[in-house]
Amino acid sequence: MSLKRSRDGSPEENERDGKRAKASEPAITKDEHQLSYPSPSSTNPPTKSPPFQQPTQLLTFSYSPTRDLLFDDSALRYYVLPPQGAKLSYGYDKWVRRGVEEEKGRVDSLLRALCRIKEGKGQGGEVGKERVEGLGVVCWRGVLTKILTAPYSEERDDWELNVMNVGGTLYFEEFVSDERVKEKQAMQTYYGYAFESYCTSDTPRRNSDAADSTVPFGWSGDVNNNVQWCSVIRTKLGNTRILIGGEVDCVRDKYTGQPDTFVELKTSLTIRGPHDEARFEKSVSICCYPTAQR
Repeated sequence: MSLKRSRDGSPEENERDGKRAKASEPAITKDEHQLSYPSPSSTNPPTKSPPFQQPTQLLTFSYSPTRDLLFDDSALRYYVLPPQGAKLSYGYDKWVRRGVEEEKGRVDSLLRALCRIKEGKGQGGEVGKERVEGLGVVCWRGVLTKILTAPYSEERDDWELNVMNVGGTLYFEEFVSDERVKEKQAMQTYYGYAFESYCTSDTPRRNSDAADSTVPFGWSGDVNNNVQWCSVIRTKLGNTRILIGGEVDCVRDKYTGQPDTFVELKTSLTIRGPHDEARFEKSVSICCYPTAQR
């Protein structure tokens, strides 16, 4: 089944894919996996928020520079203070982009991770298998963020989701067109990746010895979007058990095996006043809060 968010913010169902999805069984009951949104126009806070369970990490995996899936922590990065005045356009000519298909965010690697957890190969071994029983939703963190923030987001671009119901569990993945892939690979998006290079290191402390004097201080390596370190966590929102996978930019000081030291890096325009601050809170902070793994 394909669900689409139109530019006016209202959800639509793709008729062609919707008909195909009717064969999926079992059917979802009326009240299953449902949460009510407080009205975006209301000035009164909701009387009661749905309970949100502390996330628990079940497994991690890495992608290598050649996009091989590795169930290890080889791509783990540590947060370090970036130098001031860093040149964010540096290294653009050496930028290694993911392929078109890899950029589309398929759910395949998350499903492989789920299979390993069910085989007792995740954190906690056999105990971990019990933690993925009765899942209501399986998806990437970015997809869940889109769903939870849809009524409040100022972003007017439409988006589509591929949805499959298997045994009462909903599997979501974003449908990304080739045109959207090109947008993701534009120059402006490179600045964020360059910022990550200045802010991260493969060791808890930055190596201050620059081997190449032509490389800016703090630059930890050329950007290769194939490389990722991902965390798979379990949580619960309302009555729905959720398995979320997401890329983690880095950890602070040490890696504990749980999300308590995870760091998400974001760039924004310079905040010059209350209006800019309010815009930052709505456009950046709202995207981080719903799925914060802390």
